[in-house]
Amino acid sequence: MPKEPHYFSRLPATWSPGRVLADYLPAYFRHWDGAAPVLGEGSPSYLYSDRAIGAIDACFPGARFIVMARDPLELVASHHKRMLYTLDEDEPDLAKAWALQGQRRRGERVPRRCRDPRLLDYEGVGRVGARCEMLLRRVGRERVRFILLEDLRADPLGTYRGTLAFLSLEDDGRTALPRRNESRAVRSVPLHLLLSQPRSEVARVLLARL
Repeated sequence: MPKEPHYFSRLPATWSPGRVLADYLPAYFRHWDGAAPVLGEGSPSYLYSDRAIGAIDACFPGARFIVMARDPLELVASHHKRMLYTLDEDEPDLAKAWALQGQRRRGERVPRRCRDPRLLDYEGVGRVGARCEMLLRRVGRERVRFILLEDLRADPLGTYRGTLAFLSLEDDGRTALPRRNESRAVRSVPLHLLLSQPRSEVARVLLARL
């Protein structure tokens, strides 16, 4: 499953299901041999996009949607840390970053390395409930599974098996789910830039040996 390609959040104004599928599947599912019963990917931006859900529904009729929800205050703090890690944000103090939102919506005080100023709309990121309501109106309750982070923490295997059932997949029998994607911090901005956007494969190989 590709992690966060954000493909459907970046569609051009003019698009068609045929053109999207001809581009999307080869780009992100080259390993798919047609036998897998389900294809999936995870891009949080789809929940906040006015275009993505409709485009997914048009390209994959009957697609199912999984939303991992958490306390909005925790969500905003986690998103801010993530933006610092990806170098989209340069203000380490969340309260100060929050206060900058008005200026940034006007195109001011946007970090030079920020990919999209909308990533720094912390207030919008925290409005999970409103976005979930829009999703339900668009696709219907039976096609959406909501997972609370607290439930995943308390019963990871039970939550996992419930998700398999939602997707009509058989239990694969696993008995443990290792933790992944824990919070990280950037220790060296130049090194992080080179690793995340290397100028050449040689640079990537050399840095991997450091």
